[in-house]
Amino acid sequence: MLKKDLILDKIQRFIALTMALFFLAGLIPFFYANVYEALVVLISIQIIISLIRLDFFNLTIELIIFVLIFFSAIPLLGYIFRIVGIVLSLIDSIRLKVFGFYKNFSKSNFHPKKQKNKLKTKKKNDFKEAEFREK
Repeated sequence: MLKKDLILDKIQRFIALTMALFFLAGLIPFFYANVYEALVVLISIQIIISLIRLDFFNLTIELIIFVLIFFSAIPLLGYIFRIVGIVLSLIDSIRLKVFGFYKNFSKSNFHPKKQKNKLKTKKKNDFKEAEFREK
């Protein structure tokens, strides 16, 4: 895995966790209007990074979150969408962490060696018959 992908992966995880916190802050009455703009900016950055990485599964999750941001502006019904937004943001962050680990592990050159018998048998030395000359 390239170092660039690792950096983008960490940025996306941080943004996903930040979005979950903003959705959580949006549960406070009359506070969602302040959080709304930050969520739109964060999800826009997430979508751009997913397009750069060509991660279409992550892109679909982010587009769903993008729709949830707009539906969560509905006064009372919006609380349901905010809770779903929290859950999806956390799932997105966990998915990025777990699959990023597995991608990193699979790209490494680490291949466990087969365990050999710890009891090594001694090699038998083949000695030729010694010639002793008597004087």
